[in-house]
Amino acid sequence: MGSHGLGGACARLAFVAALLVPSTGCGPSSPAPEPAPAPKSPPAGPAQPVVWTKLGSTAALDTALEDARRLRRPTVVIVWAAWASYAKSMMKVIEGDESIRRALSGATTLVLDATADEDDAKSIQRELRTALKIPENQMPWVAFVDATGTRRPDLDITGYDASAFRELLAARLAALGLRN
Repeated sequence: MGSHGLGGACARLAFVAALLVPSTGCGPSSPAPEPAPAPKSPPAGPAQPVVWTKLGSTAALDTALEDARRLRRPTVVIVWAAWASYAKSMMKVIEGDESIRRALSGATTLVLDATADEDDAKSIQRELRTALKIPENQMPWVAFVDATGTRRPDLDITGYDASAFRELLAARLAALGLRN
């Protein structure tokens, strides 16, 4: 290489890097930072089944909530167990209602599965309930976190009434900005 080869290559790389690095927003003439993306509109066509992410730790909960906050997506957490008939009925209503599924497509959907009976699993369930401020042994339960990451206990659904659940859930989702 000539005497300018390495220095010239470094200068070209620095120039290209400067073009590729986004503005930090510092200084008087810098443009304002880009706003966070808005929640996506529900897709057209038939509503897809809701994909519930099972929580296995408080770290997983923290990560899911942070990701949802960053994406400006509300979060819905359901406490469920395979042996709880009301919880299973609640999930059937959700899966059977296209407008509810469509509204939930704009949310992060998490499930705290209280089915397991082992000591380790019960300990994790207690930690998750504490983190979400959900009383122990209460099921089914639906908890809500808004798009800013604020837990909304005022919206909680604390039981299951077959005649009112669908309308109650739709109203809670609408309060979070989730509509079909």
